[in-house]
Amino acid sequence: MKQIDSYVNAVYQNVGGNKKEIQELKEEMRIHLIETANELIKEGLPEEEAIKMAIQRFGDEKSISSGLTELFKYQKKFTTNLFRVAVVSVILAAISFFSIIQLEEGYQSSLKNMTQGILNVVNNEELISTTEIKIIEEHTAEFQEKYDTLSYLGVFYDDNQDADLHEPNEAQYIYPENATFSKDKINYGVGSNNWYVEAQLEDDYRDYFYLIPYSFLIISFVLLLVWLVSKIYNRKQYFNFEGK
Repeated sequence: MKQIDSYVNAVYQNVGGNKKEIQELKEEMRIHLIETANELIKEGLPEEEAIKMAIQRFGDEKSISSGLTELFKYQKKFTTNLFRVAVVSVILAAISFFSIIQLEEGYQSSLKNMTQGILNVVNNEELISTTEIKIIEEHTAEFQEKYDTLSYLGVFYDDNQDADLHEPNEAQYIYPENATFSKDKINYGVGSNNWYVEAQLEDDYRDYFYLIPYSFLIISFVLLLVWLVSKIYNRKQYFNFEGK
């Protein structure tokens, strides 16, 4: 049916967009016109007249072409911007995630420096001197000033190689002073040469940082879903427009 092919090509002649998508739309439009023409032929109309009427039902090719061009432009702009925002959200999620990892590594490094510094001070003694306590206090204060997550810290000497966690009243140094604490709440500990540093570290705002990349990932997922739905909806809109 050359008339239908000519009509379809004329409609899409000046319509810009994805070539593969336009070709698919042209084919579906062609199939729709042929089906309409065949139905009219079954109703008793001659083939040429049936094709002409099927085309007339679609409308003037210039009006349809102009309308499709505007529709393509608007919807292409919308879906393109939607996709770009989704991609940016994924990139921001990755950046924030790696930034959080770096913050966590910095935190663990500072914690290790504090506890190792304390162990270095007391390493060759069995009792902590007043001078050593001042140095330990400096290490503790430096860490607290930066992170403020230390709710308890105890320094113990124990020559029992199988030593378990200690109670606060066994400590030679304790932070904060006169702290009472149950050893089952201790969540960090290191030891060297019979000296042990045990602590409880509280959760801080850093834990909430993980909400940032997850939020960006959720946003990107929703946007990509909307983008996909929009692409499907747009195809339906093209055919609704063509059938007017």
